[in-house]
Amino acid sequence: MSDSEWASLRREVMASIDYERLITVRYGAGGGRRLVLFSAIDCGYCRKMEESLRKNAATVNTTFYIIPMSLRDVERDGSASWQKVSRIWCSGESGQAWRSYWQSGAIPPSASCDIDARSASQLAYQLRDILSAVGARMSGTPAIFREDGSKLTPSTNMSATELAETYGPAGLPHVDAVSPYWLADPGSAESASSTSTGGSALDLGGLLKKILK
Repeated sequence: MSDSEWASLRREVMASIDYERLITVRYGAGGGRRLVLFSAIDCGYCRKMEESLRKNAATVNTTFYIIPMSLRDVERDGSASWQKVSRIWCSGESGQAWRSYWQSGAIPPSASCDIDARSASQLAYQLRDILSAVGARMSGTPAIFREDGSKLTPSTNMSATELAETYGPAGLPHVDAVSPYWLADPGSAESASSTSTGGSALDLGGLLKKILK
């Protein structure tokens, strides 16, 4: 695949994410942004980033869609940490629960939800692996991806102006309307068209639906 084809695939993968299933945190009016943020509740740099955003909240105009994580292995010593992730994610006000956690360490009470500690870990790492497979790789947390799948490198030393320019409307990449091509359902007209023109309908679309819907 050419660089432009990889870029097209990344845009389509980003557009296929069910953002309503993620934790939504808006600053200002939201800025028309859809920034995907992988952030771990036990990550020191994540805490510094949250503190910077909270300090400059009056000048930031953006929306983060958060995949909450823990740095610990859920199958070894991380069950308790991932349970906290689950309770934040399952909260009826998950965005506020996320902010409250970083402000005071508060964890919401358990709620009926289809995301437990183990499935929260699976969701986070499966989405990470899918993005990595199309060239949107993360090497640690926090990791931020723009609407086109390009990666932002967060800094804990950004000024208020830099935060506004990076995360706000000024930082929005140009993304054309995305039509199914790479992720078209097998047998669909789009899939047949992509195959006939040299493309290939990948199964990532179905996998994303399983992960986030």
